[in-house]
Amino acid sequence: MADTSDCPAWGRWSLFPLGLVGLGVPACGDGGPTSPPPALTSISVSHERVAFTGLGEVVTLVASARDQRGNPLSGVTIVWSAGDPAVVTVTDAGNVRSVADGETTLTASSGSVSTTVPVTVHVWASLSAGGAHTCALTPAGETYCWGENAHGQLGHGPTVLESNGPLLVPGAPTFASIAAGHEHTCGLTPAGDAFCWGNNESGQLGDGESRSRQETPVPVSGGLTFQTIAPGGVHTCGVTLAGEAYCWGSPNLVGYLGDGTTQPAHTPVAVVGGHTFRTIALGGEHSCGLTDAFVTDCWGQNNRAQLGSGSSSAFRTTPTAISGGLRFESITAWANHSCGLTASNVAHCWGRNDSGQLGAGTTNAATVPVAVAGGLAFQAIAAGSEFSCGLSTTGAGHCWGLNDKGQLGDGLTTASSLPHPVMGNLEFQAITAGGRHACGLTTGLAAYCWGDNTLGTLDRRRRESDVGSGSGSRSITTRQRVVLPLLPRR
Repeated sequence: MADTSDCPAWGRWSLFPLGLVGLGVPACGDGGPTSPPPALTSISVSHERVAFTGLGEVVTLVASARDQRGNPLSGVTIVWSAGDPAVVTVTDAGNVRSVADGETTLTASSGSVSTTVPVTVHVWASLSAGGAHTCALTPAGETYCWGENAHGQLGHGPTVLESNGPLLVPGAPTFASIAAGHEHTCGLTPAGDAFCWGNNESGQLGDGESRSRQETPVPVSGGLTFQTIAPGGVHTCGVTLAGEAYCWGSPNLVGYLGDGTTQPAHTPVAVVGGHTFRTIALGGEHSCGLTDAFVTDCWGQNNRAQLGSGSSSAFRTTPTAISGGLRFESITAWANHSCGLTASNVAHCWGRNDSGQLGAGTTNAATVPVAVAGGLAFQAIAAGSEFSCGLSTTGAGHCWGLNDKGQLGDGLTTASSLPHPVMGNLEFQAITAGGRHACGLTTGLAAYCWGDNTLGTLDRRRRESDVGSGSGSRSITTRQRVVLPLLPRR
């Protein structure tokens, strides 16, 4: 017999008077009609939007079916799909993986009910550390800069004194490469046209002028097309598509333009000697070029042995091969020292060494290239101001030298004459060093910076996905992620 304890009094009778049993009215508890299940009216998702700043990253989204009152429904199958699988992919479980730079949407659906979530994948293609600023390119060739802007090196007007986050450089053409100097910045278009902006007191922008600042990119005069460009302190050099080196700036009293004179030049002048160069690197008042025969020639100031000529006496106004006969695949320079990397992945440095920036285990200056100690195999090397960084063949970052602002990225502020690993176990594909900070670009195209952050050089803004320590600190001794603003693409 059915349980009728919860039925109304009239329904606890199985037999009714007046012959009503024959009407087929069921007794309470005997399987009467039931209410239909609540209908699916909406789908909620755990994230309102998803923003990736690196490739290969994964975020898990949770979708919930809801009725008209917002109550969760069980047993409802929800299907995920990506608007553009070339940007992100998504599994049935809601695991979203970033694939390429771009913007798209994710859709969670069940039957005719669905909801969408906007997704952005914003990554960097390259970056360059300057004196107290940093600039980077997106895969689309857009230019962003952050840090100090006292001389317009961020590409913005005087109302922007500094920026602790990336700012889009207005009016900049699409660039294929970017290079930050001490207080100015230069970029090359895919066709090899050079543009520069920032401090121009020494004519280092190459536009024929010598004004205190230039806040927007201006073309370098002369109609030359370059394969590489290198801004230094008070001068700039570039190598043309034909392998000819040109330099410009002033006052050139120690011959860093390499034209055989000590005269200034506010437009490009040819480096003499008839060499064909592969690339060029600039320090404060010296220059080094790598020839097509992998010979390194240097010229300019030599008071700190930065020319690698075996002495620290006279400056040179024309290219002179470094001593020792080493052949380098790449070279780098900053301030008063230079470094090169051999085909066998051994790094060598020469010049000033007060803080151990040569990495040889001493603080003695070197008039000829000396090997960086530690037995590490490097794929890239970058000289900064009194420190250097290298990228090992396994993708690990190592730095050595001055560390007063945490620019070695080892979590300390103690100088080291030996390479120290950058903390975080990140795998980098590129590394760059500047005045008192350094940055690395991971294999997932995420940018991390460390060191002096006084003027926002590192981009110290904090988001849920940011990595690093010392938010708001003037120095950051471990790497911190740089986040591209969520801005509409041009």
